[in-house]
Amino acid sequence: MSFLVRSVAGTFNAGNLVASDAAGVTTNGFVLTLVAGVPTWLVAPGASAAVVFDDSVPAAQVNIRSNRATNQTTLQNTDAGITNFGSNTFGGARTVNGNYATLGGGNGNQIGAAGLGSAFSTISGGRLNIVGNSVQFGTISGGTGNTASGALAPSIGGGDSNVASSNYSTVAGGTANTEAGSHGFIGGGTLNTVAAGTFYGTIGGGFTNGISGGLDGPTIGGGTNNVASSQVATVSGGSANTASALGATVGGGVSCIASARETFAHGSSARATRSGQYAHGGDQTTDLPGYGRVIYKGKTTVAGGASQVVELLLGPDAAQFTPGNNKAFALFIEMVVAGNGIGAGTPTSAAFTFFTTMAANLASTTFSISALVALAAPVGDPVLVTCTLATAIVAGKLKLTFTGPVAPTASSVTAVMRFSEITHS
Repeated sequence: MSFLVRSVAGTFNAGNLVASDAAGVTTNGFVLTLVAGVPTWLVAPGASAAVVFDDSVPAAQVNIRSNRATNQTTLQNTDAGITNFGSNTFGGARTVNGNYATLGGGNGNQIGAAGLGSAFSTISGGRLNIVGNSVQFGTISGGTGNTASGALAPSIGGGDSNVASSNYSTVAGGTANTEAGSHGFIGGGTLNTVAAGTFYGTIGGGFTNGISGGLDGPTIGGGTNNVASSQVATVSGGSANTASALGATVGGGVSCIASARETFAHGSSARATRSGQYAHGGDQTTDLPGYGRVIYKGKTTVAGGASQVVELLLGPDAAQFTPGNNKAFALFIEMVVAGNGIGAGTPTSAAFTFFTTMAANLASTTFSISALVALAAPVGDPVLVTCTLATAIVAGKLKLTFTGPVAPTASSVTAVMRFSEITHS
């Protein structure tokens, strides 16, 4: 009888070919022996296998580890299904703990602790990486000095000194980044932070960008020293920008602030400080915070049967536009109305444009506003062009009122308006 065998174990140099049916042939620390008439490779006397099965606990599922004479990372034998190929010359005593935990290699890596095993967790390699105590499904692919300590499925792709410390938190790479929010993501960069208590916070990369705690869905794309500190606030990039209100966005640039709800700022030193505002800071030779174009959008519907006056709130909530101190404003209003059961013209809608000016004194105790001026005659359906719009200052706030035409009870008119402001501060 003859057969061909490739040795698959030994002192890390597998690959010899052996053609023999004779007992006693030795290669790579293994000896070919006939067991019950079957050729079998066994460890030769005085030799050591590169990998051993560690099943010192009776009835436990077998653990497997490399078989170094020294500096072998130990494993917790009260757990089962562990794979441990790590070495231990860095970082003090390091162990692998937790059912079905896997240490693929590297040096000085740690998974869990005795009695606080991290089941189903994996460190593929690298150096001085740690999956914390009592973590489930934690993953570190590589790198150095990284820590995955969230209770459920934290993940680090690589890099240096990154931390993923909440459930489903992920740091793909970079240096000294901290993802402490749940279901959050940091792509890379250096010293970026998503604070604890935040859900779905994302930082793409960059340097020293920060997302505050207790929020849902804030995002920073990149750049340096940017801050997102409110719900679903966004800073796309740039430097030293802040989005600090619900839905506020800084598109980019330098030292821009979007500090009111659903605002947008970009450029240089732009300030969007009132709900719905759009602010652009250009390349001015002097800093003009607040300079820019402000846009509000509103929609209202009036029922037919009588001429009705409906107050239109400017902005996305009940807080109406309040003029700032010692400022003058140029105001533009665009309006389109459409009827339901009203009008028979072509088209079945009408369009309007208006202009007015407004000013507030230094103490903001008095305001003045001029009458609306039509920039062009309204055009469209002959019934709908009879709609009117008026402005007033009431209790220190700008208010618009829209009056629909007299029409059948079953009808209605919907007006859509855009209010634009230009100011200097």
